[in-house]
Amino acid sequence: MQADAAGCNGSTDAGLTPFPQATLVDAIPEDHLFTVAEISSLLRIRKQDVYSACDLGLLRYVKFEGVVQIEGREIKTWIGTSRP
Repeated sequence: MQADAAGCNGSTDAGLTPFPQATLVDAIPEDHLFTVAEISSLLRIRKQDVYSACDLGLLRYVKFEGVVQIEGREIKTWIGTSRP
């Protein structure tokens, strides 16, 4: 027990590595379909920015009954590159 105490500091407990902070990207399920309104709300951007990314081919989407829907993995890829 004494050996572990040397590895302790304010951000660890008994020498254990602290959990990394979760990010917004981590919270997006990859296989979920999101509407433009949901993406806009989630990322706090304009709907037009999402539609523009779709039009430019930056976001792959499907249209179901007239509603544009985008998979979570596409959003993650888009966030990882750049947004308009």
